[in-house]
Amino acid sequence: MREQLPTNLREYLLKKKSRKDDQPLIELGNYSEEHLSIITRLVEISSSWNPIEIYTPSPESIKRERETLFRAFRNDTPYNPHFSYTYAETLDLSSERKKLSDLFEKTLSSAAESDLDRVARVAIMAKIRDDLATCDLSEGIKTGNDRLTASALKKNTPVLMKN
Repeated sequence: MREQLPTNLREYLLKKKSRKDDQPLIELGNYSEEHLSIITRLVEISSSWNPIEIYTPSPESIKRERETLFRAFRNDTPYNPHFSYTYAETLDLSSERKKLSDLFEKTLSSAAESDLDRVARVAIMAKIRDDLATCDLSEGIKTGNDRLTASALKKNTPVLMKN
């Protein structure tokens, strides 16, 4: 299973040094096969996702709304911009959401016999929650559900979105 981790992830984990003793940040040999399997599936499902791309309006939309907003400002007319989120509108993460939910349940029921396994389980569950929030973000933007979008942003960026 360790050999099946994507090369760049495996190399990063093995080469990254901790600051204190110049030892590898993580040793892959200590994780349970079950957790390595879950990590590998997570990489396959969501490693290319970038929430910033999801909530960034399209360049055309930005240009159009900027011009409209300044025109309204010059005319002393109230205006609320309405951006288009082309990338979010093209995503369909429903099958990925199901896979992530299944992985969450699998992780929750996984054995944690060592301290490293317990830490791994908590980290994996946090990653899955973050990925599920990214699914919510995409869905909220796509459907115009501001409440879902705001909730997802709070989950994805808890430090920035305190209230």
